[in-house]
Amino acid sequence: MHDRSSVEYRVGITGIFGQYLLEPANRLVVTLGGRYDRLALDAIQGSDDSVEQTYDAFSPKVGATVKLLKRDDPASGVTLNAFGTYSQAFLPPRRPSALQAADTQLNLQPEDIENYEAGLKGGVLGGRVALEASFFHMTEDGVVINRFINNRFVPSNAGQLTYKGFETGATWTPRQSVTAYANAAFYRNRYGDFVIQTSGGDRILTGNRLVLSPDYIVNWGMSVQPVSAVNVTFDVKHVSSTFGNESNTAKIDGYALFDVAATWQRGPLRVTLSGRNLFNEDYYFDVGSETADPGPPRQVLLSTTVRLGR
Repeated sequence: MHDRSSVEYRVGITGIFGQYLLEPANRLVVTLGGRYDRLALDAIQGSDDSVEQTYDAFSPKVGATVKLLKRDDPASGVTLNAFGTYSQAFLPPRRPSALQAADTQLNLQPEDIENYEAGLKGGVLGGRVALEASFFHMTEDGVVINRFINNRFVPSNAGQLTYKGFETGATWTPRQSVTAYANAAFYRNRYGDFVIQTSGGDRILTGNRLVLSPDYIVNWGMSVQPVSAVNVTFDVKHVSSTFGNESNTAKIDGYALFDVAATWQRGPLRVTLSGRNLFNEDYYFDVGSETADPGPPRQVLLSTTVRLGR
């Protein structure tokens, strides 16, 4: 019997990426690209006991941008571009720490990720106002879940996750010393065809919200430079409620965070006084879509920076 604590894990990663830009028409830019990835995962336990798994895939990417409107006068110019992108990616079905001897017979395949995105970007008033909006639809297929096969539970590529969203934003610069911004993202992230078989019965997650996935996130703020040596910024972030479990029975309340900062700079010296989570909001935030950790309380920081040389 081997000691699991003595297992040595190794990861070998190889990635090759290429991209080609072309302009088949005056206002059309096309991007063609692709990436090849190879991941070799090893779990070595002693001199004769080891598990090796290798996953590789080619992920294509195709995109296009069409310049719908373009004015030559920079003072009153109006620009409007439409863009669309299709891409694929892959995710290995196992981490090295999850490898077991039985995995060699599972024939697990990498999870396939397919993404579509389209939107508009534009500017008015000579670029003082910038606007953008986009929609995306992403599907993660072949997610590893447990299935009851031949009287035992076997991990297999049988789950699906779907991500849909609309993102929009605007930036306004009425003068060089003032910039205001606002952006919002609205999500519909759900379990697709997703059934986990357990000893207590099937857990049907199809249609549930993904764990720790908010329905919306809204950010807004402003940066002001009242004098050349001073810059003041404030940022506000609103996050909707989420669920902390797959069955959507544990709800985590939404929250709003307020951050402010003031910076004074003279020559090589810069001093910044900042306040984060100014109203000491209690909240939980997503850590890798696996756990929700308590957010840090109010923080007031004073930092200095001295630049030496050019």
